[in-house]
Amino acid sequence: MTLGGRLLRAALPLLAVALIPLRADGATDPCAAPSSGQGISSADQFNLSSTKLSAAELISAIGYWAGSCAGYGVRFPSMRVGGTGGVAITVTFFDTTSTLPSGSCGVTTPTLVAPGNSLHSAQIRLWAKQGNGIPCNKVDSLAHEIGHLLGLKDAPQVSCQGRIMGERPANGTRQVGAGECEVAGSMWRTSSEDSGHDRPPRCRDDLGGPP
Repeated sequence: MTLGGRLLRAALPLLAVALIPLRADGATDPCAAPSSGQGISSADQFNLSSTKLSAAELISAIGYWAGSCAGYGVRFPSMRVGGTGGVAITVTFFDTTSTLPSGSCGVTTPTLVAPGNSLHSAQIRLWAKQGNGIPCNKVDSLAHEIGHLLGLKDAPQVSCQGRIMGERPANGTRQVGAGECEVAGSMWRTSSEDSGHDRPPRCRDDLGGPP
């Protein structure tokens, strides 16, 4: 083999890596991909309400994101139980088997507004059991649906099991990773970013109850 041939063979693996497509934000995490339907949105807070889930359950779901992302409340909205002035999120829980065609534990119905399909409000519906009768984890399911509101799409790959946008492990829960935090930050704008001054993340006491 000629010297040129040997150099070309050595370069092929590097060339293959270079050809891997990148998203606009430069991220390559296959378990943290932005939704194609929801555009970049602006808000400082999500206001979650539910007549079926307790405040403690709502706060636990919020904690998946508040406890994992340094940009919580700065690069994307903070979240609280009740309150007004932010993006209104209504959560409904059905203590029955899922009636969704997919049989999944939950579904999010966003209200998007023009221009840009930014998020205005949303309804989240959760069920106690999947269509096949397997019990759901309502707190974990809610944290997953919040991921959709933050602009992430499902990650059904086997390799993404255990990640918040992937499948939930049997008898387990999912986790929010750095990739999901990064995409959420790229899909949202807050007043901190607009002013050019980052504020520190909100205290945990701000997660629930009226101010």
